[in-house]
Amino acid sequence: MSTQIEARFWAQTAVEILFSDGDPFKGKVNKDSLVTEIEAATLLKLVTQDIPDLTEEEFQECIKNSKTTA
Repeated sequence: MSTQIEARFWAQTAVEILFSDGDPFKGKVNKDSLVTEIEAATLLKLVTQDIPDLTEEEFQECIKNSKTTA
């Protein structure tokens, strides 16, 4: 599995789990943007540290960057 495919897998899996019981962000976070943000952050971790795990701070930054402006 390529690094980019692995990052996409982890990002999609994380968002599926988060939204499995409904929208925990009450419409304030764009789901597609969150996948993209987590994928980018995970890809960076895989390339620089060879691990897919994000810290709580890194994850919160992904959420912050995915908030809707409406």
